[in-house]
Amino acid sequence: METKQGTETILYFRPVALPGAEVLVVEDSSRLWRVYHETYTVGTILDTGAGGAEWMYRHKSYLVETGALMLMEPGELHVTTKVLFPASFRVLFMTPSLVERAAKELGMGPSTPHLRVAQLYHPMLFRTFARLHACLERESTTLERQSRLVACLRLLFEQCAETAPTPSPLRHDRPAVQRARAYIRDYCADNITLDDLAAVAGLSQFHLARAFAAKFGLPPHAYQIRVRIERARELLAAGMPPADVAAEMGFSDQSHLTRHFKRILGVTPGQYIRAAKGSLSLASLKTAITF
Repeated sequence: METKQGTETILYFRPVALPGAEVLVVEDSSRLWRVYHETYTVGTILDTGAGGAEWMYRHKSYLVETGALMLMEPGELHVTTKVLFPASFRVLFMTPSLVERAAKELGMGPSTPHLRVAQLYHPMLFRTFARLHACLERESTTLERQSRLVACLRLLFEQCAETAPTPSPLRHDRPAVQRARAYIRDYCADNITLDDLAAVAGLSQFHLARAFAAKFGLPPHAYQIRVRIERARELLAAGMPPADVAAEMGFSDQSHLTRHFKRILGVTPGQYIRAAKGSLSLASLKTAITF
């Protein structure tokens, strides 16, 4: 659902890949919000212009500015009391069952998680949530969306929960993550989910994501994209048209393939094809490649 008034844009959507989550996208809003929450809610404040906004939560007043995170729990009301400049932000709503399941997997016990702060400035946590929202607003894989949500929840609990997660040992996970990696390589063009990999590895989603990145230097979703690009390069060199390669390797369309191909290899598929055919001189190839 999307509404616009003047320059203000408000959009709600539910990512299919993230059951139990809903997202709110707000651009250039001076609205005074009054919201009752039945969810765990995280607001990621992208831009408040030259000023900020004031809001009330649990009888306490806060000044929120660019780079802040707002944290709200089920059963609570928050009220925006003053907006100095139009603001742009993203909001992630998570059902209690989603959050409680994540907390249990992270060894936080059966109790309902409690967030001990309502607002904070934490650059790493802010970037983690901002990257989740960015991937939800562009073409991205199910595995990336789920992996980024898992990263958000882990870091949120580590930094803000009254009871912190129990660290999981990684030293015994080599066979498990090797199985997950083999699965990605065998089914790289498929719509792999984090549940698929966790089942193959015999680990929780949170443990798998952490162990995989520790072992291979990349999270599972980034590894999948790189395997796809390597296979795409082979197909392009063999003469398959880029549009067919995109479909073969699980990309939504040719532009999706091109974006990742250039990001990882430094050239577009078309430039790579011409180079593979020997139609580019070394000088022109160097000009085409920008890092």
